[in-house]
Amino acid sequence: MRFSFDNVSGKIAVAAFQDLDGSGSLERTKLGLPREPFGFSNDAGRARRPSFETAAFNVGTGAANITVRLRTLSQTGAQE
Repeated sequence: MRFSFDNVSGKIAVAAFQDLDGSGSLERTKLGLPREPFGFSNDAGRARRPSFETAAFNVGTGAANITVRLRTLSQTGAQE
């Protein structure tokens, strides 16, 4: 999927998830771990939720393209 944001500049970070069950929120386990695919800019957060600084990137006045790879816990190596 592609998303576009207008009038954004400065240092930003992106977090995304795939709402597989249509609930409108990220489903979590009893331990608070995500049950649905999730990801962050800069491919940050493979072992834990990243800090803003780790996921952040700079956007100037022109277009910026980033890719956010969604992963499940089994792809990150984390266990429930």
